[in-house]
Amino acid sequence: MTDNQKQHSISANIISVLAAIVISGACWYFGNAFSGDYWYLVWIAPVPVIYWSLRLSAKAAFLVSFVAYLIGRLSWFSFLVSVATLVPAIVFTLIIPLFFSVIILLARRAVLRSAKWWGVFAFPVLWTAFEFLVLKYSPDGAAGIIANSQSDVTALIQVASVTGIMGITFIITLFPSAIALAWYYRQQKNMLIPLITVPFAIILSVLLFGITRLKSHKDGLTIKAGAVVLEEKFHHITNHPVLKDEIETTERYSEEIKKLATAGVQLVVLPERAININAETDSAVMSILKTTASQNRVSIVTGYTNFRNSPDRNSALVIDSAGNVVKDYNKVHLVTGLEDQFTPGDEIGLFSFKEFRMPRGDRCVSKRCAPRASKQDWAPLGRRQADREQKANL
Repeated sequence: MTDNQKQHSISANIISVLAAIVISGACWYFGNAFSGDYWYLVWIAPVPVIYWSLRLSAKAAFLVSFVAYLIGRLSWFSFLVSVATLVPAIVFTLIIPLFFSVIILLARRAVLRSAKWWGVFAFPVLWTAFEFLVLKYSPDGAAGIIANSQSDVTALIQVASVTGIMGITFIITLFPSAIALAWYYRQQKNMLIPLITVPFAIILSVLLFGITRLKSHKDGLTIKAGAVVLEEKFHHITNHPVLKDEIETTERYSEEIKKLATAGVQLVVLPERAININAETDSAVMSILKTTASQNRVSIVTGYTNFRNSPDRNSALVIDSAGNVVKDYNKVHLVTGLEDQFTPGDEIGLFSFKEFRMPRGDRCVSKRCAPRASKQDWAPLGRRQADREQKANL
């Protein structure tokens, strides 16, 4: 090879690597964004990085994977700044790409050292193990876990009834690992065949299980549930609620709840801290919610910032279809650093995934333990399917 040819080859590789960073970063950015509209990009995002990690040096692979995932994490940055201030947002934005890069290096090492087709499981196993540790030990629970991006893929998320949320993570990381390694070993048929058949047989089996489960559930064991989320400009994150603003926000939620009730929804869920309730706003806000529930024969679960009494709490109300408050729950597992102003509750009432996953000793509050989640606790209905069936914007 002449010097010109070598120079051309180096330039082509540099361009290809830069393109891989941009493509992977863009897929992470849009695929793992809050909207969930581009969930399929999460399946593609790791492919360029995994492939080039096998061709580049360890140092270059670390840099490429770090920059690509960092670009993706920027989709959360403005939100993190708004809820956690600038410095924590920067730390959180940087630390996850660091873990991602380390995992890529470990997977790279496993694949190159083994030189066997089963190296395809290195990346999904390592990333799933990492997210399992985050879920188990982080005070913030499942925040940031990539499985959350798949809430629209109803056939896929049914696997959580068997494996928990980690099963979703494993599948969506197995796919890009298989694609990347199949391309890397494309000239070796003894490697290529199992690299294609085994992972895709697993993925197909999971999807078929989900489709079967969706079709086989008994209508008598399910209810129609809907979710309503207003635009951020209608929410007021403040320590000093204004009566007029809270009434306006609650009435907007009331109108959306009525639309869902008309479509046959029996349970409507509003976001965490959707409204603020203090001594001044209590009567008006509660009157709207109770009236909405009773007139539309719909149960309502709504989060609210609880300024009724000292200390402040992050709470949630359950209002039945007759307009009665059947539960007023104070959040037990507060997010460290973001919810320090609140005092945690002392009894289990409503569950987040984090509270379901707490070790048994930690779930025991006031000498009462929360029941373990079973297969039946996972309703076979996702957001998009609910949207189609209810013909309402959730």
